[in-house]
Amino acid sequence: MVFDFNIHLYSKEQGTLENQIKSDTELSASELKASFRKNLSEFRKAGIGAGNFMIFNQNILQDPFLDDLIYTVENEFPQSVFTLLYDFNLEDWNIELVKKKKFSFIKFHSYVQKIGEADFQRILDVSLKAESLGLGICIDTSYGTTGLYKYDNLKLVAFIAEHIKTIPIILLHSGGSRCIEAMLIADLCKNVFLETSLSLHYYQGSTLLDDFKFVYSKIGFERVLFASDFPYQKSNEALDTFISFCKQNNVEIENMEKMLFNNAYALLKFLKKT
Repeated sequence: MVFDFNIHLYSKEQGTLENQIKSDTELSASELKASFRKNLSEFRKAGIGAGNFMIFNQNILQDPFLDDLIYTVENEFPQSVFTLLYDFNLEDWNIELVKKKKFSFIKFHSYVQKIGEADFQRILDVSLKAESLGLGICIDTSYGTTGLYKYDNLKLVAFIAEHIKTIPIILLHSGGSRCIEAMLIADLCKNVFLETSLSLHYYQGSTLLDDFKFVYSKIGFERVLFASDFPYQKSNEALDTFISFCKQNNVEIENMEKMLFNNAYALLKFLKKT
């Protein structure tokens, strides 16, 4: 069964990407539960057996139905985990509550949260607290939008990775068009992992696909995680794209299995020990 490392508990709506992401940040636990139920059959048809479920509503910790949402997901996919887009501007971080509510990762998203260099130290302080509690860190490293120079996510990654050494740091989307730069950080920092969501699909037809093969081989397939970024890419399409990429690049079955599920389970086992 496949472990999808990037699933949004959200049903994609019509409208601009900006409006879709805004909706994702506002959904209540009850609405997210309904969305999960709606998409459950698609996950199963794609062979998804567990996943890392992203919650973008930064106020969800105060939602009285959060426990019910997590119970519902875990009941269907028992080995799943949850990631919370974390509001680093809070006066009281209360990272302990994040852990108590069964989140395994906190996430930073440069475009959504408008993270500039002035925010880096505060994010590092939050990350150090998360590290002390055994929470992993996910950082969105897609490269795009008109804010691509103002909100430099790989500069944030480099700053965080310089100080955080004992917990996994997951670079969602593998750095996108800057995958080589993402690789340079991961090659030096062995706790940095890359995940495949959206990028393999988005850059089809470009020479970047050769770069992704080089990048994954260079850092080692044991530090690469399959992911879809559902609903922005459908689960079955993401899986088909990934398998096609592996076949075209003669990736061995053993390494495919690492990326599809073994690496994720090894990560979760590690986090449970911390």
